[in-house]
Amino acid sequence: MRLQNVPLLEVQARWGYSELTDSPAARHYADLGHLVAKRSSGTSFEQLSEDEQYELALGTACARPVLLAFLTGVISFEVVKVGRARLGSMFVPPNVWHPESEGRFVSFEEYMTTTSVDLDDPRSVLPKGTSYEFPTDPITFGRSFSFPILIDGFHRAARFWKYGPPDGKLLAYLPSGLVVEDGLNLARR
Repeated sequence: MRLQNVPLLEVQARWGYSELTDSPAARHYADLGHLVAKRSSGTSFEQLSEDEQYELALGTACARPVLLAFLTGVISFEVVKVGRARLGSMFVPPNVWHPESEGRFVSFEEYMTTTSVDLDDPRSVLPKGTSYEFPTDPITFGRSFSFPILIDGFHRAARFWKYGPPDGKLLAYLPSGLVVEDGLNLARR
């Protein structure tokens, strides 16, 4: 699967919609109760009006300003499948993995070897149910220059890393123009 040219506004709105329920970040969207009700009732993102999608994108910008900095210069995304090796090589921003990190980015693989006492932290994620189910919402990567930075979907990625099948793949939004080869080397188109 490779969808191209998914607009930034849509990805940002989908990010917000994924956080409205069953997420530690849900408290950041308190003003969007009408959209929380829609998400809770099973309303799909595609059924939301253009205004509601804009509300979600704006809500995400207010809730996640530090992470949205990694969308600077991004106009659109491609939906790609990300396997374990590729996910492990992607970067995690300092404010997510360790507030006292002095600005050091780490790979997702290194991030998952660290711990947190916070039960809402993705590294503390537990399995859902008795068998692994792939998430319906893609994870999202931003960029810092030519390097992909994981900015949304940490719980989904951590659950996949810990409990997903070794040969499985997650859906991910990757900024258009970034090419990740073999999960290790990155080149710009």
